Amino acid sequence: MTAPLPPAAAWQVLLDRHAELFADLDEGARIGVARRDDVNQAGAVMVVWEIEDGKAKAKEQPFPGYQEAKVDVMLVGDDGAMGDIAGELDGDALPALKQLVRKGSFICYVLKRRCVLEAAGYEDVLDSFGVPFLGACR
Repeated sequence: MTAPLPPAAAWQVLLDRHAELFADLDEGARIGVARRDDVNQAGAVMVVWEIEDGKAKAKEQPFPGYQEAKVDVMLVGDDGAMGDIAGELDGDALPALKQLVRKGSFICYVLKRRCVLEAAGYEDVLDSFGVPFLGACR
């Protein structure tokens, strides 16, 4: 059975519960979330977590492709991951998301250079997802 991408309102619960995690992100910082099976399909939808007025806000929008999505980081989950995270979003979903990233069920694509992400305040966010934030900025 195909697990759908949870709606923006469901992700907003996670963002509100962990507002302090996103507090250091710059205005306009954007993290996209999409289903792995959808990203190569026309008409794909993603949920974007965007910092607006100092708060992370979730919203649905079309997924035009990685380059055109205008996100800094992209979390792409398989069916199992979407089903798992959907069951956690009304509670404390961050530990579940972290586990899914570490298992490879959610792939984290870092679409900006490390120094750009660092300057935008992403270090703690990526660390909380279990994504290594190492290497030189060139």
